[in-house]
Amino acid sequence: MDARTLWRARTTALFMSCEREVFGDLESSIIMREVDESGTVERYVVKTTPDFHLPYVARRALGVEASSGKSGSKRKGFVDTFEEFETEMRQSTAPYLYEASLKSYSTFLSPLNSVIEGVVRCKSVDAESCELSVKLTCSVKITGVGGMIERIMVNKIKSKFELYPKVVELYKEKLREREREMEARRALAERERRSRETIEDDDASDYQSVRSESHEDDDNDSTPGQRLTAVVPVVSLGSDVRGAPACCVPTRRRSSSALAAY
Repeated sequence: MDARTLWRARTTALFMSCEREVFGDLESSIIMREVDESGTVERYVVKTTPDFHLPYVARRALGVEASSGKSGSKRKGFVDTFEEFETEMRQSTAPYLYEASLKSYSTFLSPLNSVIEGVVRCKSVDAESCELSVKLTCSVKITGVGGMIERIMVNKIKSKFELYPKVVELYKEKLREREREMEARRALAERERRSRETIEDDDASDYQSVRSESHEDDDNDSTPGQRLTAVVPVVSLGSDVRGAPACCVPTRRRSSSALAAY
């Protein structure tokens, strides 16, 4: 996947669902997103509940009894992480190179003695592939267990990045599935449209057929002369024109006596 596509996909709901499926995280979501007043810097926070827990010794040292797990259930040792990303809206570092600063916080780790921060970078390798990397400083200053917590967190980050190609492949597959579903819906809508047009055409043909048959029946009832005879009164002007249609009466000069009789 090219760098621009991957960088933009990372914060979509579909891509994050692929991350959860591959990484085994219980929950993840963007809980805050904002843009500064200048409109050039975007800041967003991702909350994640990983499917791992702190060892008993670490929980005792930190005073961790339990934290909210999936669906609000209480599970010992499960912690929430909050990753704050800040990135420029218009990347100007270099063509096809995107990066964001990262600060990470975890439940029950005080920011006063714990620092997890660095840079996430996505750069092009060629036209169809890219490299996603992260450079972090992880420091947990807690006597006796600080180093152990650091190793747990760093190893978890490394294991996730090793699985990232699977996330991308799953994302691409789900995109193809979504495109197939949309194409099927479009095809169904087109079939329904054509079916409606066919029904409308059939209805119009039936109506035209009924009208034509009705007109034909009217035409067959009588000849043109008979129809005119039926609707035009016959005037008796002489035996030679009685019963003839008015339109067929020859024009003649009438006498005054004939007019008086009429």
